[in-house]
Amino acid sequence: MDVLFFLLISSMMISSGKGYSSTVETKQCSVFPGRPKCFEPIKQIKGTEQEITSFISVETVTTINRGESVAISGVKISGVRDDTTVGERSSRVWCYKDTNYDDTIHGTQFWKSNGTDWKNVTDLDAKDLVITTRREKWTCIQGIRETSTELCRMVTEHLTKKIIGRVNYPVGTYIHKIPIPRLRHDEQQMYRAAIREIKYTDTSFVKKKYEGSLEEKRDEVSTEIAEENTGDFIELDKAGDVVTVSNSSGPNSSGKIVYKRKSSIQTGEAFKNQESSAKCYKVDMDHIRTNDVFGIFPEWSYSVNDGRTYTSIETSNFHEKFIITKYQIMRCGIEHQADLTFFRVDMEYLFTGDVNEVHVTETIDNIYKFKLPGSSTETSFGIVESFDFNLETPTDAFRFAGKVTIDESSTLRHDEYLKMILVPVKTQEKTSKQGKKLEPSKSSKGWCCIGRSKTAP
Repeated sequence: MDVLFFLLISSMMISSGKGYSSTVETKQCSVFPGRPKCFEPIKQIKGTEQEITSFISVETVTTINRGESVAISGVKISGVRDDTTVGERSSRVWCYKDTNYDDTIHGTQFWKSNGTDWKNVTDLDAKDLVITTRREKWTCIQGIRETSTELCRMVTEHLTKKIIGRVNYPVGTYIHKIPIPRLRHDEQQMYRAAIREIKYTDTSFVKKKYEGSLEEKRDEVSTEIAEENTGDFIELDKAGDVVTVSNSSGPNSSGKIVYKRKSSIQTGEAFKNQESSAKCYKVDMDHIRTNDVFGIFPEWSYSVNDGRTYTSIETSNFHEKFIITKYQIMRCGIEHQADLTFFRVDMEYLFTGDVNEVHVTETIDNIYKFKLPGSSTETSFGIVESFDFNLETPTDAFRFAGKVTIDESSTLRHDEYLKMILVPVKTQEKTSKQGKKLEPSKSSKGWCCIGRSKTAP
């Protein structure tokens, strides 16, 4: 049985300097195992330490989105009252990872508001509000003889499905704002909220304060818990064209999902040659003034139960069916062949409905299944995908067969003539802090031309 001594050291805590709650904005993150996370791993340390170093009664309020697109004006995560304490400041406990996590008992308690009044979010409503990406329950025991359970510790992470205005949250809760990829360059930037809640309870499972410390059991091998931050995802075997996600259907099952993006036939041998090499630069989407590279999403369609009639998921409602946590466009040039260029999209995203089967293509790198909140039977899937496209036929995806190298030293922007401009990353970061205007790179004349017109749309 794994035994862990925790200290929560995250980028949010470091940036706030307080060590109990904070909010940050991130461009990219992952909820899947073995990849950079939306939240930093919970670290193992030597000695004894408090995990949450301060309890205050005042909530933190963070604005996630503004404007007419907001579907829910406010979401609140329940906190603790000053008089609800379990254990003492001098308490020291060992925590054992438990497997019997139940959303209805151990999950995060949400409230929502579309005005001034707060309404309790039921377990059924929670399915429409969030996707739960991590569920951990720890039984914490005091004393060497391990005769009594003092408290339980839960770590839960979510992604919001709805466009929400603000989040009210207590200590022990951490928020990331994840940009939703835009469909047009002039579209307002909207965000998802990624939420991590850490809480303590006694056996009544009411959230309470715990101001003691967590202790490592000295006779356990520390390497056993090196992979503790794996989330709720199970990787599926992608052998063949059909992947089984679940053998049972919930009442809202979407039946089969089929991935229908076409694979285009590239006439140039360099695209199909495994010996070819390409160098890619990330496109800075905040400084693009054309719609040519916006709204490039994979094409899916779904069938409800019968498996014969499929409905296409259009680009305009892609975000209603999928939650994207990572989205990066890169422009790539085949080395020694300056006229052969293409774009690559790296994506990570989750489907929001119940699914039985997924039909996949060669552009999908990994597929995972996970349990939907509030149900023991409803299961969905997540995707890690890379696909390539040309501007002339952006809906035709293919996979460059050669080796791809990503140059992190510069990013690509547009000038007023829609030519690609390489901007050194160090210069970009330095000037953004100083608020100065960036000048086009003189060495970037070869990166032309993404647009079909010499005037901006």
